[in-house]
Amino acid sequence: MRPKGARRFPKLDRVMEPGVDGSDPVLQALIRRLGGDAALAKRILSLSAKYPAGTIPELLCFDWLMKEGLKFEYQVELYGGRRIRGGLIPDVLLYRDGTNGDIWQVQGDYFHSIAKKGFHDQTTNYRMLGQIINGVTVARVIELWESDLYRLRPQIFY
Repeated sequence: MRPKGARRFPKLDRVMEPGVDGSDPVLQALIRRLGGDAALAKRILSLSAKYPAGTIPELLCFDWLMKEGLKFEYQVELYGGRRIRGGLIPDVLLYRDGTNGDIWQVQGDYFHSIAKKGFHDQTTNYRMLGQIINGVTVARVIELWESDLYRLRPQIFY
């Protein structure tokens, strides 16, 4: 029995695009999660091979930014990044113009909920504001939530 409020996914054969081999269970699960978009699922799996530290929601953003032809950098280092305790790795640095940029912080619903790490995430966002990364001043830090990326794609990116 399905828990109350759980999403029910359509059968895979109804959502698969013609000519897509759906025998891979990882691909099947990803297609279901993405609402049946097999082409997007294949692109995400391809990106995950190139960027193994990337999460599915982050790679959804990466894929959309590439398709739109926007200038961005993925997982840039700030304050020493992974090498120094207290360093930060913003998910996406999106260039707005020659001097300003926005950071997209892609938040997973489970690990970044207010009850779990919300205070830490807000502190991190404030630390990034106004910083200069690769010659660009961070003007805004925007949180994109996992559930919104699945439900409201592509409108959420605008």
